[in-house]
Amino acid sequence: YMLMSLSLSQKIETQTPVWKRMLFAVGITDETFVVASMEKPPVKAAYMFGLIIFPIIGWNMGTIAGACISGILPQALKNAMGIAIYAMFIAIIIPPARASGRVFMIIVIAVAVMCGLRYIPMFHFISSGFRVIIDTVAAAGIGAWLYPKEDEEE
Repeated sequence: YMLMSLSLSQKIETQTPVWKRMLFAVGITDETFVVASMEKPPVKAAYMFGLIIFPIIGWNMGTIAGACISGILPQALKNAMGIAIYAMFIAIIIPPARASGRVFMIIVIAVAVMCGLRYIPMFHFISSGFRVIIDTVAAAGIGAWLYPKEDEEE
């Protein structure tokens, strides 16, 4: 979430106070990050607050509901939920990848880096959480190097 917040901070209106930026960071989810990333800069504070409020409510209500019913769900359904989360992430990245060859290539790079970190024995000491961070930074860095964003003035 730190990486997502840092990425979005570049798109937020420059006059947005730090305390509002901190509130945005608390409300960032994978889904809100994707939606906000697709918005053309500058992104206004009202837009960000409108974007994050319902996912925060939904996230918390879902957590409460999950905690309440997890004990009564059959094992097969619990196992299916583990797969559903991956399907949701795939559904988030497919539309931007279909719309942009650059996004598709960055996704391919991220998959390649993650496979290297996962299957090359010399990287086995790295925890899965740090692999995700290394992968994200590496793929974003390679993507920025391959596809630099032109300044608005140029």
